[in-house]
Amino acid sequence: MAAVTRFFLAIGLAWNNNAHWSATSNGAGGASYPVAGDTAIFDDNSGNCTLDANAAALLLKLGDTGGAYTGTFDADTSDVALGTGGLDCTDGTGAALNMGTGTWTITGGTFDYSLLGMFTRDSAIVVFVGTCEVIPKVSGLYALTINIGASLLYESGGNNMNVHNSLTVNGLLTINNSKTLVVFGLTAVGAAGEVAGNSAIQFQAGASGGLTTMAGTWSIALTQIYYQHADAEWTPGTYGGEVTVLSNDSGGNCTLTPSAAGEYVFNDLILRAAGASTCTLANNTNGPASITVAGTLTKIVAATGTIVISSNLKATDWVLQGNVVHTEGSGTITWTPGTGTITLSGTAAQAIDFGVGASIENLIIAKASETATIGNSFTTDSLDGESGTLDINGKTITVTNNMGWGEGFVIADPIGATFAVGGNFSATGQTVAATGAWFLTVTGVAAAHGSGSVLYSDASGGSQIRAAGWTDGGNNSNWLFRALIVAGRSGGDLSQGEPWHAKIDVAQVTKNAVKAAVAGKQIVVTSYGYIATDAVNVTWLSDDTDLTGIMSVATAGDFLGADDIRVGLFVTAEGESLKLTTSADGINGHIAGVLI
Repeated sequence: MAAVTRFFLAIGLAWNNNAHWSATSNGAGGASYPVAGDTAIFDDNSGNCTLDANAAALLLKLGDTGGAYTGTFDADTSDVALGTGGLDCTDGTGAALNMGTGTWTITGGTFDYSLLGMFTRDSAIVVFVGTCEVIPKVSGLYALTINIGASLLYESGGNNMNVHNSLTVNGLLTINNSKTLVVFGLTAVGAAGEVAGNSAIQFQAGASGGLTTMAGTWSIALTQIYYQHADAEWTPGTYGGEVTVLSNDSGGNCTLTPSAAGEYVFNDLILRAAGASTCTLANNTNGPASITVAGTLTKIVAATGTIVISSNLKATDWVLQGNVVHTEGSGTITWTPGTGTITLSGTAAQAIDFGVGASIENLIIAKASETATIGNSFTTDSLDGESGTLDINGKTITVTNNMGWGEGFVIADPIGATFAVGGNFSATGQTVAATGAWFLTVTGVAAAHGSGSVLYSDASGGSQIRAAGWTDGGNNSNWLFRALIVAGRSGGDLSQGEPWHAKIDVAQVTKNAVKAAVAGKQIVVTSYGYIATDAVNVTWLSDDTDLTGIMSVATAGDFLGADDIRVGLFVTAEGESLKLTTSADGINGHIAGVLI
């Protein structure tokens, strides 16, 4: 049947009654009511319409160039299906649209209600199929769904469009031209879904809201999380663009609660507390496995505001690849560390400021290149320098437990700086070319291995630093410089050996390899130290041959350690690995030595 144009008359409410439709404006009734493919027009000669059955049209016009519509279109409980013509309310400034409680499906059209006089969202679900556009008033929709293969563009109409109940993105949602889509309820992005554009999406979720599924792509320029309830969900995923978590006096406190023990990847992450409000990143609730910030982590607190970053008792690992920026007014920033790690791994230079006096997780520096420069003094559970350069920048790093500098890790000129280490310290082959005094205070065992050198180091406040094979560059205090000798070995000078160090982090495993075998080499252990999580017996082995008797730790939390800078503690056979056996779950510590 050929498509037709129909005009609604002012003689009845029902859509599906031929008597209520004419082929011309204010013409005779009795024309067929519109169906899919037809055009339905409501103009100045049309009355109110209340659906009592499902309706369909290619185009629904509330108002026409020949006459404005001033009546009310009420979908009630029925469904409405519109085609490529969509909804056009250009001449409906005096009209009212009640979306009802059914489903509106737009296939390949524009859903334009920007000039409508009155819009009532009710509890209707609006589904977009094909290539579509929405042009809203400031008031928004109850629920919005973008089907698989569909695309929806929002770049015209009201500056803010609200979605009050649910946003489901299984196709492409694009937000441009300084528009903001505000979601108050639940959001789900399916595997084929993408949220994109050069503008913003904003979340103001209550206790039952948030982002529940993120299986697709998130590339929109700006994601704003405002005044979000602590119970709102935020699911693991990769979030491009800038993500801002904001609280202020007018909107209230805001909490971002990662919802599962998964991996979160952000480009730029900003935490901002304005006024006297509190902005919280609550990792301590569900314990995400990891949070990676590829760009900049920014903390901004003004006036009497508070920012809280809490991973308390949770093993959340941070990976920071860009700067950590801290802007503090008269407010406070509280960083409550968990049992995970913070790894600085960016390939570019990084400026790192956790905040004045911050207490953070175990810190690992594993940069492929460039320097991480510290902006403020802080405390960390442990510090493990694996690669790259650390510039302490005259600040103080307090290490509660152990600090280790691996081979290839570089300490920039530490003039004026302090390392205060509550546990053991080991260094492997560094050249610490200080130009003035710096301080290294170690409570536990302190040893420097390999071929290194040091200047202007004052270690007088703690343990002596035993530096086998290192060069005394001058102006050092409480360092002992001498070569290691292994009895009975030709040449006997371990300073010519290849230094190594490793973490001790094993569960109950028989013959667990701590240092892999190296062809033609013996593994010499010069120092080790570990803490057990329970009473434990430990035996060191060269492959399957015991190197030691049973070493016992009687009580959980006790420390066992030793070092020998003269002949080493024990040595594997050539070409064999260094192993250990534990009798109970969990020992953690550090081991160092050389390959000869």
